[in-house]
Amino acid sequence: MAFVSLAIIALVAFASPFIASAIPGKPVPETVFLLVLGAVLGPHMLGVIHVDTEVSLVSELGLAFLFLLAGFEIDPKSITGVEGRYGLASGSSRLVSPGLPCALPRGSRSVISTVSP
Repeated sequence: MAFVSLAIIALVAFASPFIASAIPGKPVPETVFLLVLGAVLGPHMLGVIHVDTEVSLVSELGLAFLFLLAGFEIDPKSITGVEGRYGLASGSSRLVSPGLPCALPRGSRSVISTVSP
């Protein structure tokens, strides 16, 4: 069963660039076709591809390759500009927000108890 699933994955990976190039103007990148066809053919929709050890390995490698390609798309000059400052502010807010409830004053009536019935 693993060979059939891997063959279907290889066929989808081979066909996706051709499908993307058939669309005039190329509004959709081929990565989108890979993700959509993988989701449709996967075990949660059509069930054509069955997940086992080999398919799981290919899945992990594909995700790593997707992150690698996304990293190549980042322009280093945009990180140092205004967008980089916005990214730094939003990233640091993720570090501060979990401790925010601890900083709120504690009394006999908390915000949660006044909202709950």
